[in-house]
Amino acid sequence: SGMEQVRREKEHSERELLGIIEELNQGRKESEEVSGEKTREALRRQEADLRSAFDADLAGALERQEAALKGEAAAREESALASLTEDLHQKTESALSSLRREREGEARAALDVAMAAKAKEAEEALASLSRGHAAQLEEMVAAHSEEGASL
Repeated sequence: SGMEQVRREKEHSERELLGIIEELNQGRKESEEVSGEKTREALRRQEADLRSAFDADLAGALERQEAALKGEAAAREESALASLTEDLHQKTESALSSLRREREGEARAALDVAMAAKAKEAEEALASLSRGHAAQLEEMVAAHSEEGASL
């Protein structure tokens, strides 16, 4: 019968369709497995590339940070050294100024002592001269008195 024929053809077509679907599913699974392996390999390569790039970026950042820190440390060291040098210069100038004033005071005191000694010496010389002059005057007066008495 015709219906039976159609039904068998339909069943046969359905079995063929199921077979084809099964083959497609199997092919897709195999393709996914191959594709999946390729994808996993691509992901591993990408991960390795990303790690490498990250490591390089990190190394570069660390190098830049180290250079910046070294620069800052050198600047701080230079500033501290300049400050210490200025401080030492000021202390040296202060000590020299104090020593200069001390030496000037000592020189003034020595000059005062020398002037006092010279003044005393001069006074003694004047007193001696004055005594000598007075003695001469007395002799002259006495000599003159004797001349007047002998006349």
